[in-house]
Amino acid sequence: MRLKKSAEESDYAAELVAGLKIASPCSMNFDDMKQTEESYKRFCQDCSKNVFDVASMSREQVAKLVEESFRKDGTMPCMRLYRRTDGTVITDDCPVGLRRVRNFYRRLKATAAGLAAFFLGTAPAQADGPTLGEPLVDTGSQLRRMGDVCPPNWAKLAANKPEIKKLQDELAVLEKESKPGSASDTTKKVRLQLKLVQAANQASQGNYALEVLEQATGVARQSGNKSLLAEVLQEKLKTMDLLKIVDKSSVQAELDGLKKGRK
Repeated sequence: MRLKKSAEESDYAAELVAGLKIASPCSMNFDDMKQTEESYKRFCQDCSKNVFDVASMSREQVAKLVEESFRKDGTMPCMRLYRRTDGTVITDDCPVGLRRVRNFYRRLKATAAGLAAFFLGTAPAQADGPTLGEPLVDTGSQLRRMGDVCPPNWAKLAANKPEIKKLQDELAVLEKESKPGSASDTTKKVRLQLKLVQAANQASQGNYALEVLEQATGVARQSGNKSLLAEVLQEKLKTMDLLKIVDKSSVQAELDGLKKGRK
């Protein structure tokens, strides 16, 4: 039984999917790839990776896949996207849009079969009737794109939470007004970043929390303030625990080194 998603979760997933873009287009044919147990996933033997058909997945499935992939090793999955002329990405939540995609390719195959039959001297295959409504896409390359997707804008997604947006604005003002080389301003910035991380974790925006922590780690290292860096690393370990990230060895090793250096 599938649990009903909250409106907030659905809005988040919809925005994440809407922002998906192909970083490096691929010319391989999805239908020629090796089938897997899941109908929405195929295995590309050319690059030895799974390829996911977004049009056969729900928005929540796509959002979960992108988040888990990013948390695992910072990489993004390879996907096949169908995009309308209005820019929206079609998923399995959109039966009308998905039907148009399927009808388009059904007609395309029927047309190809008809041409083949014509040249072979046999009766042409009958194509499906036209689908009424606004055209799905033009006949250019915007219909279908496949390849590794770009990482989502985690900051933009998290900014939908008022408490996070407020802290983001405060951080932007602080960064603008900070004096170069000021130790106190650096400390204030990192402390505000840690506050932002905690708010992000409370709002289930773990990927954004990790992104902010990476920035805070760099600032703390550059400042030479070991106590401040230790605070950041401790918060990073907590966040990784929340996200169920198993390999925390490098972060723990750096924190242990700082503790030994202070003894």
